[in-house]
Amino acid sequence: MLRVIIERQLKTGKREELMPLLKEMRAAALQQPGYVTGETLVSTEDPSILATLSTWRSMDDWKAWENSEIRDKLTEKFGRLLSKKAKTTVYQISATEENKS
Repeated sequence: MLRVIIERQLKTGKREELMPLLKEMRAAALQQPGYVTGETLVSTEDPSILATLSTWRSMDDWKAWENSEIRDKLTEKFGRLLSKKAKTTVYQISATEENKS
């Protein structure tokens, strides 16, 4: 399994425009084979910084989504709302701990 973290820094006043795009992106990802889960986080220090975390079954699944036409179109729409290029980091899950108390 993989975790993909995409960090985006928004231009001032663009958050309201971004949220529908994030929902559209997630809805499209839900249809993609290998997509497990996703969530969006907002920095507590700087609310213009958002991180999207997604979990994928394999690198092939992630790459298929990363290179898909629908993702390309949505990523292009994101671009005009960002103050700098999004940063994507892919992690292989090596261990998971859970507090059951």
